[in-house]
Amino acid sequence: MQRTQIAGLILIGVVLVIGIVVKHTVKTNNDVIFAAISDYTEKGLWELPRKSKYFTYTYSEGSKLKAYAETSGWPGELERGFGKEYLDNALQYANRISDKSYSEIRINKELRENAINIYFFNSDRSTPFDDYKDNCAYLGFKNIVICDINLIRNVSLVSYIENELESTLEGQHFSTILDNKPSFRKLVLLRHLGPAHNVMLWVIGHEIGHIASGHKTGHFAEANGFSKIMQFPEETADLEIEADQFAFKSFGNTETRAAFFWAIHEMTTHEINKQLLAKGKKLDVNLKDFNDPILLKVISKTHPPMLKRLLAFGVAINRNSSFNADYLEKINENTRLER
Repeated sequence: MQRTQIAGLILIGVVLVIGIVVKHTVKTNNDVIFAAISDYTEKGLWELPRKSKYFTYTYSEGSKLKAYAETSGWPGELERGFGKEYLDNALQYANRISDKSYSEIRINKELRENAINIYFFNSDRSTPFDDYKDNCAYLGFKNIVICDINLIRNVSLVSYIENELESTLEGQHFSTILDNKPSFRKLVLLRHLGPAHNVMLWVIGHEIGHIASGHKTGHFAEANGFSKIMQFPEETADLEIEADQFAFKSFGNTETRAAFFWAIHEMTTHEINKQLLAKGKKLDVNLKDFNDPILLKVISKTHPPMLKRLLAFGVAINRNSSFNADYLEKINENTRLER
């Protein structure tokens, strides 16, 4: 047998061995994370995204916003109001585009293999899920999505909203303002809470989109004992766009999608301002006229930086709707990532 043939056979053998080892490693790591999830569920350690401290009042008797709170809910609510409506839409859409039939979307409950299973943990505590700190990710198996509640809070700008409300209130009791100043109620509901709620649901809907679109474990890379999506967006651009499109379409009617598009605009403006403030600058032009190059440092192991994700979603919206978001495409082209 010639040397080249022998070398070829050896190479094939090495590839097969590597494939077997990788497959075994993935199974082992998945078993580890599944055991951790089961243990957390049994002990009742999962949490839900936190609602702003201001809006817990609205559920109390006597609040003029009680009806709104009960029917629409606030950011953080997923089992009633607009949050539940969105998840219902996402489930229906998932069953429409998938070759599977998902029975329900379960939140912080015992895992069911025919359901979409979403779990929220608190990274402020010591947990087995440190690899997912400040992240929300589909694990690539058993329809599991795991999210850090602090990511949900941060991307919804809850702290920013609370600080702005405090400066607006100037020491007045928030419940009094809510109940007695309709114009202020409108400001709170439309300017702040809509975007906060919509962005939270986008993050969750995006991960459901990975499941519904059939993204398998093979699309994921190994790191630190967990199945994780590849680190950089150029390697997973098509998958991310597909998941974003799913999240957007799950918003349902045109009016709701328009509100979400506005939320993306607001969030993008906020994120660009954060980048500029770090350099001692500020955004003193309309976002549609912004032309500066932006360099972002990639830190997360599962997703690109938030600004890049917002811009990517803006591009997806621009290409799949009647909203004019060419300016987001331009900013996206001017935004580069640094490893």
